[in-house]
Amino acid sequence: MESPTVMTSNVLGPLFVGYVFGLILLGIMFMQILLYFTQHKKDNIWMRIFVATLFVLNILNTTFNLTYLYRTMIVFFGNVDHLLSVSWLLDTEPILTAVILFMIQCFLAWRTYQLAGTWIYMVLVMVASVVSFVGGILNSAHKAHVTNVNEFESNKTTVLLWLIPGVFSIAIVFSIHMWYLVCTKMLSSTRVLFGTHKTGLSILIVAFIDLVVYLGSEGTGWHLIFNNPLSKVYSVTFICMLNSRSGWSFRGLTAETPQILQPGRTYDVKLGPNAQWAAPRVDITVHVD
Repeated sequence: MESPTVMTSNVLGPLFVGYVFGLILLGIMFMQILLYFTQHKKDNIWMRIFVATLFVLNILNTTFNLTYLYRTMIVFFGNVDHLLSVSWLLDTEPILTAVILFMIQCFLAWRTYQLAGTWIYMVLVMVASVVSFVGGILNSAHKAHVTNVNEFESNKTTVLLWLIPGVFSIAIVFSIHMWYLVCTKMLSSTRVLFGTHKTGLSILIVAFIDLVVYLGSEGTGWHLIFNNPLSKVYSVTFICMLNSRSGWSFRGLTAETPQILQPGRTYDVKLGPNAQWAAPRVDITVHVD
């Protein structure tokens, strides 16, 4: 039988690696946030508040993570009892991650409706997001009652209730974005890999790997390598999506925001101050007898 210290390393080791990845992604997110507030000053105030809230939540999440690492590795270095105990700082991880993911999934659900022009995909994404959010809350509630770090990942039901719907929702979002970009010829088949920030492919890859590793390493915390920075992957991809477009008015169709026009629908077109319309190209063929 493994010693408590070895068993603990199966949880705290992956947790530490996940923290490192999360910290790197937070730096990338900071640069993207700075770019967003610099280049998109005309976005609606609610959108700017939404982005700022995401950044604050990620800062809190990282702060709690680093505080836990500092206390475990510096303040209580060599203290086995503290190493085995579960701090309230660990309990904040699943709840903050669930909130961040839910916020972004709700926005992507709305964006899916804007792109597809039908509410059915939005409803599917929203239902999956709500189920995933509930699973994240239940997972956090379970971990709040755990006293030994080796039991931190013992409740498989709540973890799967959190992870599986999350993968399902982002898979729908990715499919709709890919369909839209290919149909509008904004993303050719030879440039699919370069559109990961526009389609959510990076989120789907990390979330899927997180789920597979969790199922394949039952009883350990190896999936925390991917689960811990998941909120940062969501956030960075989301901000990259915002920065990759010219600007969204959120009040209808604009000349800067391409949409898929549906037959029989009326669209309110608002031209931005920098909008320019190019005259259609006319080809003239001259026949000389």
